[in-house]
Amino acid sequence: MKSKKISTLKLIAVILFWSINFLLIKLALPYINPLTLTFYRFIGATIFFSILTIFFFKKPLLPDKGEKLLLAAIGILQIGIVSSLSAVGISLIPPGRASILIYTMPVWAMIIAYFIFKEKPNTAEAFGLIIALIGISIFLNPWITDWSVKSTLIGYFLLILVALSWALGACIFRNKRWSSPPATMTFWQLMSATIFSVICVSFFGEEHEVQWNFPVLTVLIFNWIIASGLCYWWWNDVLKAMKASTAGQAATLVPIVVLFLSYIFFDEPITAGLLISATLISLGIILTIKGSERANIIKAKSEIL
Repeated sequence: MKSKKISTLKLIAVILFWSINFLLIKLALPYINPLTLTFYRFIGATIFFSILTIFFFKKPLLPDKGEKLLLAAIGILQIGIVSSLSAVGISLIPPGRASILIYTMPVWAMIIAYFIFKEKPNTAEAFGLIIALIGISIFLNPWITDWSVKSTLIGYFLLILVALSWALGACIFRNKRWSSPPATMTFWQLMSATIFSVICVSFFGEEHEVQWNFPVLTVLIFNWIIASGLCYWWWNDVLKAMKASTAGQAATLVPIVVLFLSYIFFDEPITAGLLISATLISLGIILTIKGSERANIIKAKSEIL
């Protein structure tokens, strides 16, 4: 019982830390290019997680034979592209709205799984998908989103790409059996994302001096130690103590928390339409997760029989 309470507290902390990170990134962006910020985030996070992998998890840094290349590609999709484009997107639109779009990932993952991996959704998953898509359509409605503003158009486009990239990486990862330890796979993906960010900064980063002030240093230290190292560590602990579907449902609270924190600290406007869309998206994702869990249980029973 005590360990379950500790796992619940860790899950709450992870959700809160991930939510706060959206606001910290927004605070730092006026003083540093988004791609440059992502590069420094990855450098520190990769070093910190390598230390965790070797000395705490006591696992190797190199994945098993035959898994390096695919894990690197997944790392670029799930971490490199996601973090790089997220930072650019957050520089263009408020963090609350950005987080809602990013966390539509499970919706796109189901669509990708259907068309590419031929995974047919069950009734609960399909119903959840429809609800989430209704929420997304409300969110993108001209009455809520001003499409005449160029920065909004670009920001939303990039953040939808973020969700799609994350979803594709997740689908590829889920459809392969892995032999490497989770900590090793996480480190390898972080390192691949770091290399990807170097390329991005080299070709697309603006050449202007970074202002090494309190907001920039705060977001970097927070990402190195908490948002990456500590949260990855605690998230693994949570997944050991409770169902992945339960943790996944709780993670859908992140955009809701970000939205209200952004309202408090950045005066981001919250309209009735925005709340309705965010609620529908979260509800749809929860239903798809529950449906997926049920499908996995049925599949496991059939394999036993």
